[in-house]
Amino acid sequence: MKSEFHPKIQVSIAGDESFFGPGPYRLLSYIDETGSVKEACNDMGLSYSKAWKILNRMEKELNEQVVIRARGGKIGGHTELTEFGKEYLKLYKEYNDRVQQFAKEEMDRLFAALKKK
Repeated sequence: MKSEFHPKIQVSIAGDESFFGPGPYRLLSYIDETGSVKEACNDMGLSYSKAWKILNRMEKELNEQVVIRARGGKIGGHTELTEFGKEYLKLYKEYNDRVQQFAKEEMDRLFAALKKK
């Protein structure tokens, strides 16, 4: 067995339905970086309406506001993460990193005998 194999785990969080995983994580991260849902969508190749569906579903499931919306106009709109949104983003990353590490350690442990062959 090749030693460079690694587990591929996609960590998602679900309530009534799955609402947070790698895609929503990237969306919130880009919004946090750019202050713009539109720019985040451009960076991700995601439609603007789809992004808002993701954000609205997330807020509904969490029963918390994750973004603060400032409507457009002549100078354009602005969107930023709430403190809750920033904390949720941070905790998801930590949780995801721990799950990935655990999966790698378990794979290495369970398949160790096959690596020796």
